[in-house]
Order: sequence, then C-alpha cells, then structure tokens
Amino acid sequence: MKEKKPPAGWKKRLRHALWILFSLVMLAVLYIVLILIAPQDKDAGSDPAPQPALAAAEAKQLPTEGDLALAMVDFPVPVMSFLSGSGWSMTGGICESFPVNGGFGRVIRTYWQDKDGTGITLESIYPADAFDCLGMKDLHFASQSGPSLFQLPSVRMENENEIRLHVQTDTGLYAITAKKESKQELGNAIRSIQLFTAEKKEN
Repeated sequence: MKEKKPPAGWKKRLRHALWILFSLVMLAVLYIVLILIAPQDKDAGSDPAPQPALAAAEAKQLPTEGDLALAMVDFPVPVMSFLSGSGWSMTGGICESFPVNGGFGRVIRTYWQDKDGTGITLESIYPADAFDCLGMKDLHFASQSGPSLFQLPSVRMENENEIRLHVQTDTGLYAITAKKESKQELGNAIRSIQLFTAEKKEN
C-alpha cells in the first residue's frame, strides 16, 4: 500500500496560517497595552464644578482707566480692556453685583470711544455661566459666526440696532457690544482688546 503524500504546498499554507494567527495575537496584545496605559479620567464627561458665588458688593462707578485698574484688584477673573495706545478712550464704567444661585456674581461694564466718537461697550462677567446678566435686548443669533476672541470662537447676536459678540472662557463670560453701523470699527477694535488682571496681561 502506497503512503499518502501531503498536498503540494502545504508547508507554505501552514506558514501563512501561522503568520496570520501570530499577527492577530500581536494586535490583541497591542490593544490591551494601549488600554492599560491610556489615562483614566474618572471625571470625563461630567459637568465642571460650579464656580463659587460671591458676597454682595456695593456698586462702584469707574470714571477713569485708573478706577478700572483698581476694580481689577478685587475682580475674580481677568477683565476685558483695550491695549494702551489703541486709540480708544474709556468714557465711564461700573462694577456691580447681580444675584446668582446661592449668592452673587459680578460684572465690570465699561464704555469706550474712538477719535470719531464710535462707541463700544465691554462687559466682563463672573461666573462664566451667568448668561442672564447679558440680557437678550431682542437680540437673535446672527446668520454669520462671530470672530475669534482670546483664541476662542465667539457668538454673534444682533438686533435692528446693535451687534453683540460674546465668548465664554473657563473662568469668565465676556461681551462686546456696538452699534450695527459701526461693524467695521468693531472689527478693527477687536484686535486691540485683551484680558487683563491687576498684575499682568492675560494672553
């Protein structure tokens, strides 16, 4: 009786099958290693902790930029203002409290003019989710998106007379309001607006 010979090429097929099996095993090992070394963020997907409310404070008028600088000392977050030499002059302002859940928030609202009399209002608000402080004033979302403010996309809202841009950072809420006919001046002004603290400018 003749001995049966294995089919031709069986060694090649066996090596191919073993190579596929080895590759699958290595992929599985790699997948497990990646899972083990990936950072485990227990709080991922959870809402950030609410910012603490403040005690009520007496409203302070801010007639000059010097008064604004003094108000920044006790303000809990950076404050929006124009860079020195921008051509915009502060004509007044106010720092005041407003009610939020469990206490009070705070806003610094300043008014500015350029040499042609174009006016712009800047609002720096704490806490960052105090959108009620902005007020709607019959504003609606604009069809075009707002420009970048502080390296963050802004929201553009408008009504028949005004344009408002606002942006929410990790710590504060910021709004810039101008007359609708001043949209070109508003676009130029944004380049000169930064966030400041009492000690240093925030980039």
